[in-house]
Amino acid sequence: MSTLLKTGPDFIIIGAHRSGTTWLHRAIGSHPSVWVPPVKELHFFDDPTNKRFYVHLRKRLKSNFAERRLATQWDLRYFFGRRNDHWYRSLFEPGRRRGKVTGEATPSYSTLGAEGLEHIKTINTDIKLIYIMRDPVERMWSAIRNAETKNKERKIKNNYDIDSERVRKSSYLRTIVALESHFRPDQLFFGFFDDIKRDPERLVADVLRFIGVEPGDVGALLPKGAVNSATGSSKPPPEFVRGMAALHLPWLRKMCERFPGPPEAWRDRYEALLSAPSQDTKEAETVGGRGGSA
Repeated sequence: MSTLLKTGPDFIIIGAHRSGTTWLHRAIGSHPSVWVPPVKELHFFDDPTNKRFYVHLRKRLKSNFAERRLATQWDLRYFFGRRNDHWYRSLFEPGRRRGKVTGEATPSYSTLGAEGLEHIKTINTDIKLIYIMRDPVERMWSAIRNAETKNKERKIKNNYDIDSERVRKSSYLRTIVALESHFRPDQLFFGFFDDIKRDPERLVADVLRFIGVEPGDVGALLPKGAVNSATGSSKPPPEFVRGMAALHLPWLRKMCERFPGPPEAWRDRYEALLSAPSQDTKEAETVGGRGGSA
């Protein structure tokens, strides 16, 4: 096997879903020392049967047509190669041949079990994982609005029973514990969506240093405006916010013992909301009601 194919990507942005991963992927991928595949979200570790094949093929063909570009060798390898570890490693060969740091972004990897996480390690034992977290209520509302926009589910009206998979994607402490049980501390980067809004240049610079790249002019890398925003001005119903705040508050309190800053702000908002009379909707409209990139 070529030395270029002995390891997979140098880094993966693993989520959380709807927490700025598309924005960060574009910013990091714009750096001249970084190479990312032309298709975001490869879903190799969480989708072995490649159920997304035709969705990705349509998107790639549409992109090629818009840019008046023929199918590349990478396209042929990705869409028609046999999906196995060798195939996955080969997807990053174009970047490795140019001496660049390579990586991908698939938020669904954040909910992988032990077997999936160990699989990632077999691809590259020194891989670095980037996990960005967002206010859980905001994240869940963004996911719901995004699904509605894509007509994947009916409009949410009076039914606030959220499926377990969506709740699991917001249970950051569970993900952190799982990651730390399989990877070394120097392989893990934990960041927050709040930092994308408050100080995007610093966050991108920190991530670039984490993956072994000198940041340089970070401002030139930042996407202009929100990327893949779903909520817009839409605000979640107050009863949805209260229910989700109560659901997430217990583990969020534990998480604050590890992470100061944004998690403490989330906790304080939830506690204030839940201690207020249920008819007081003013705070409910502020928690989870902001738009942004995802």
